[in-house]
Amino acid sequence: MRTSFRVTVFSASAVIAAAFLLSVSIVPIARAQQNVERVEITGSSIRRTESETAVPVQVITREEVEKTGSTNVEQFLQGLGVALQGNSNSVAATGSGATTGGVSTVSLRGLGSQRTLVLIDGKRVSGGGTITDSTSVDINMIPLAAIERVEILRDGASAIYGSDAIGGVVNFILRKDYVGAEGSVFGAVTQHGGGEGAGINTLIGWGDMGKQGFNANLIADFRHEEAIFGSQRGFASSGIFPEHLNDTSSGNTFPANFAAADGSFGTRNPTFPNCPGPYSTVSPLFTPPGTPAGRGCRFDPAPLVSLIPKTDTGSLFGNLRMRLTPAIEGYVQGSYVHKEVNTVIQPVPLSDQFALPPNHPLFNVAPYNGSSTFLLTPSSPYYPTAFLASQGLSTTTDLLVRYRSAVTGNRDLTDISNQWRILFGGRGTVFQTWTTTFVSPHGDAPVGEGE
Repeated sequence: MRTSFRVTVFSASAVIAAAFLLSVSIVPIARAQQNVERVEITGSSIRRTESETAVPVQVITREEVEKTGSTNVEQFLQGLGVALQGNSNSVAATGSGATTGGVSTVSLRGLGSQRTLVLIDGKRVSGGGTITDSTSVDINMIPLAAIERVEILRDGASAIYGSDAIGGVVNFILRKDYVGAEGSVFGAVTQHGGGEGAGINTLIGWGDMGKQGFNANLIADFRHEEAIFGSQRGFASSGIFPEHLNDTSSGNTFPANFAAADGSFGTRNPTFPNCPGPYSTVSPLFTPPGTPAGRGCRFDPAPLVSLIPKTDTGSLFGNLRMRLTPAIEGYVQGSYVHKEVNTVIQPVPLSDQFALPPNHPLFNVAPYNGSSTFLLTPSSPYYPTAFLASQGLSTTTDLLVRYRSAVTGNRDLTDISNQWRILFGGRGTVFQTWTTTFVSPHGDAPVGEGE
């Protein structure tokens, strides 16, 4: 039996449905006696059979989901390029080195996640999870073990659902009417190392709607995935490509580069051409072979950036359905998802190339004055007098220091998300022909940064 994909309210659409029911009553009796079950279809407010749908809805069953071998919803949707019209994508939990609270969103027809509506059992889900996006839904909060099927509306449905459904609708139907218990354990390894994963999930269901008048189920899911760093993948292990004249390295290194504040000479580093790693290296695009000793080093952050962050997710989904009267059913659905996403990137740069914000306490304090994070004067005990003299450079000019804070280590950020959702509702038939649904949803998705 198909579950409602939309909260049906008493509106003009109900009048249309009533008119439709009246029109069928004049058909021959033999036809009226046919046992054709009508359900609500994604993208329509009128109950009808699946063959009557006016919009292209694709149904992916639980068996098809299991055959993909995916461990989360994001991986599963990434394999549906044709189903999602070929130009759709599931956005990764983070861009390289950027934190997004571990949120993975889906975009249909290339219109963005803010224009793709995600539903659970036909009901809206709390969005958010990032500072800049309060509408997109994290699809990875839904455990695969909880999914009965997925229905994808590959067309705009803004007339039914609103502007957030311009790209389409993805509806996750959760498992119901299950009696018994099952569990599974999975593990995953990658060909080139990194990204190992493991998880466990269990499903318990009890109660028979037909005999006992109720059914309840509880689904628990726990997943862990290790990070993948740029150093573990050849295509991302370096940002220096001389053959393509492309270099994304940084001039903020350890040991530090420096340059004359008055512009009398450019970047210098006492360790060049050795430039010891991992926080300094030589780039042939900046210092081609034959460059005199003492010129500047470069820092290549690519190997130190986590392409995929380390993720730990625990979720609990519960569903209770009760027969209140022979024609009316009440239900309660709740979920709680705790997610921790750990992103590691290169050490912080301290340099004149990064201006201080106006609210910084040193913004108007000499020698910083809003831009010079480090200004090394000749009176400093750290001033490289001997090195400058060996290069034939002035030993009286101030130096702009371009430093990578290796002593504090790589930046290690953990985004913690706690998302809860509870939904009370009822559905049934009143006045013999009117079908109605009442829903009261509540939810929240706060995100914070851990230690």
